[in-house]
Amino acid sequence: MSAAHDPLPDTNQASPPHPPQDAAPYDGMAHNGTINEPGTAKNIDSAETNGASATNALSTNATPTPTALEVRPPEKEAHGSLQSTLDDPGPPLDDDEPELPPLEVPRFSLLDRFDWRARRIELSVVALSLLIALAFVPQLLNFARRDDYTRDTLALALLWQPVEAAEYRLYDARFTARGKVTSPAIDKIAIVAIDQYSINNLREWPWPRDWHAKIVRRLKKAGARVIALDINFKDRQNPGADGSLSPADLALVKAAEDAGNVLISSGFRSQRSDDSILNELSTPFDELDSATPDIALNFVPPSSDGGHRLYVVRGHVSGADLGSFGALAAAQYQKLLDGNENTRFYSVLKKAQWPALDGQAQPIPLTSMKIGDDRLDLTRIFYWGPSGTFKTHPYANVLNEDLWSDAELKKRFNNKIVYVGATADIFKDLFPMPTFQSGTLEGTASQISGVELHATATAQLLEGQFIRSQSTQSTLVTLFGFTLLSSLWIISFREWVSRMARVAQVRWAKAKYFGREMPGRIHGVVWFGAFAVLSALPSILFWQFAVWLFARHNFWLVTIYPLLAGALSSGLALLMLFVVESGERRKTMSHFARQVSPDVLEEILSRPEEDFVRPRRCHITVLFSDLEGFTSYSETHEPEEVVEAMNNYMNRMVPIVESHGGSIDKFIGDAIMAFFGAPIPRYDHPAQALLCAVALQEECARFREETGIPFYMRIGVHSGECIYGEIGSLGRANITVLGDTVNLASRLESKNKDFGSWIMCSSDTYFAASGVVEASPISTGIKGKSQEVEVFLVRGSSGQPEQEKSWGRLEGGPDVRALGENEAPALRQGEEPDDSTTDGVLSLPPQTPDEADQPLLALPAASAATIQNAKDKALQSNAPNNAP
Repeated sequence: MSAAHDPLPDTNQASPPHPPQDAAPYDGMAHNGTINEPGTAKNIDSAETNGASATNALSTNATPTPTALEVRPPEKEAHGSLQSTLDDPGPPLDDDEPELPPLEVPRFSLLDRFDWRARRIELSVVALSLLIALAFVPQLLNFARRDDYTRDTLALALLWQPVEAAEYRLYDARFTARGKVTSPAIDKIAIVAIDQYSINNLREWPWPRDWHAKIVRRLKKAGARVIALDINFKDRQNPGADGSLSPADLALVKAAEDAGNVLISSGFRSQRSDDSILNELSTPFDELDSATPDIALNFVPPSSDGGHRLYVVRGHVSGADLGSFGALAAAQYQKLLDGNENTRFYSVLKKAQWPALDGQAQPIPLTSMKIGDDRLDLTRIFYWGPSGTFKTHPYANVLNEDLWSDAELKKRFNNKIVYVGATADIFKDLFPMPTFQSGTLEGTASQISGVELHATATAQLLEGQFIRSQSTQSTLVTLFGFTLLSSLWIISFREWVSRMARVAQVRWAKAKYFGREMPGRIHGVVWFGAFAVLSALPSILFWQFAVWLFARHNFWLVTIYPLLAGALSSGLALLMLFVVESGERRKTMSHFARQVSPDVLEEILSRPEEDFVRPRRCHITVLFSDLEGFTSYSETHEPEEVVEAMNNYMNRMVPIVESHGGSIDKFIGDAIMAFFGAPIPRYDHPAQALLCAVALQEECARFREETGIPFYMRIGVHSGECIYGEIGSLGRANITVLGDTVNLASRLESKNKDFGSWIMCSSDTYFAASGVVEASPISTGIKGKSQEVEVFLVRGSSGQPEQEKSWGRLEGGPDVRALGENEAPALRQGEEPDDSTTDGVLSLPPQTPDEADQPLLALPAASAATIQNAKDKALQSNAPNNAP
């Protein structure tokens, strides 16, 4: 049987809420790049955080907490809420003020709430996925005509032809995934095979037709209900000179007439020419044809990839309505042939409602194929298992009465449909089929003989097992739906994968392998790897769903086009998201690369969901450093020398700040402004700032010793709440910190001049640092503060109070103090300050001579409760939930 199967030949965003109108003036804050001097009143917006009004002051004189960097002009106090104003305008305005028109309430729309700008990447991905799905529509519509034998194959372009073949391969793979199926109908069918064993034991083909007559008589005697001969009897064998039948042909005709249940297949061939299609029906010779109930149509059309997946059920050929070979065998078995007209059988075929063995009339899903003037109605072949699923018996054994007796045949063929046909390879009547595990050493079986195909179709009708497929509309919905789902699936995991990849990069950078740092970056590898796994999940689930539908409900869900469209959509979405991801990383690095250390930068990059540049309230420690001796040095040296010295100095100082977790806010000439505890919150920022200050002084001393440049450093440190974030104009903005904490740290730095000290910190910093440094307390007035402030003069790190001696030259030392004798006098042990030369008031008690000879002692370390309270306060202030 070839592509057209012949019988065996005998010869072969929503807008922000309105700020409260009763905001109190705020003292000492900076807005829009402007630092307000203490006492300047500004109305600052406040916002509620976690249900409570965020009105914590950043200074001792201010009460509200700003949450937006906006300066509001003074306004009259509003009368109630907006709604109450609309309902009740309140007391009349003053006579000298014009009456305002009533407010108009804007109409609300859901579209107003959607942030189109923030979601533009998601919208772009969705639009791209829809375009990709649309590009697959033409070929999908062409595939919908796959069963049309006259379809224009030119429509199958070089790209699409392999895609269509891939869909058929996936169709066959469903049978492999489903496995072999058992059915009572299979046991009602047997095959007498003209196999290689029979050819070897008898003689070369063609065999005498009286052997076929003997087979018919023996099967009839054994109780076979239907005898179906899949052999080509179109021509007479050895006819007489006058065209009469040979004795062998007469014997076959006589056996068929006596049996009354013999069916013989009639081949159908179609040849296409340039202008027309020529069809040919090959029926048995007339005498034999008259001995059978009806013409049995035999045609198995190939698919575009050469496979055979359709079987003819009925057809209108040469002006006559015919049933197929397999359908006629089932009808004969179920006694649907009523007389010569076969009225009941054709009534069943016309309705396409086959009465299965269980008594239920099962609808036959048919697809029509028009070939020239003829029309064939076909159904999809339901493969029960590999070749050999039906019990097969050698032709030679059935023919040999000495080998198998009549009783033996009765056990094998009684009350069954018996097909007689070729299975040997030499007849080339083999067809590709889905691969099933055969369970033999040969591996897998992927071919089936023509006679087994007929048996398979007959079993389908008897059992009522049919394969249904999607409609064109349903396939298009699946295409667009799965393509869109694939893109949305990728988008839904965007932030999670980005966070995982960035965290992995941070851990990779910190990991040690045999004491050495791990080389390279793994961010991109983890990012694409995670998305590769996640993007494959919808395809896997879609395929498993398709297999389940096929195995449980015999439903063919077209998969290759949705899978390809989804894969292409996901791939392009990944590229788009990676470009956006890289852009966000570059933007973040441009904001923070010069401000924080690489470790802190990696921590920032590992939190893509956190908007670190958004202005927020933070509890931090600010450090100000300035140089003494720089002005005189710059006046006596060339500009190039000054720049070289300053660059050398800064190159030593910046790494120290970064190593303690600090961020460089800015360089102000020879001054450095740094802060600790932002953008990455940490509760130990006061201690790190003080340790950093000591380390800076130590490095400055080494700088003087190594270069001979007389740079001396003064440092002020203060801890408190600040506004941290990106501040500036629309075209130019910087990430900085603003607030009274910054102002006080700067005042403390300059206050060192009055006491001859090098590091001065506030009591807030000292007590929160838990005694990491040796320091002496004093009380002094600070410019802008109405009351004295308790501060500490840092002498060195904990346990090293003499460390201060290397930071600057004490009076009486080998050299004269850098400030000169006429500068503000320094506070020394045993000396009383001259209040007339300072703007502060010292409150140290007078020292006795014995006390003056003793070194300064550090205050006792704060209690555990004090330290924990400081930690809790810092953590709560830096928590994202508390940010405005």
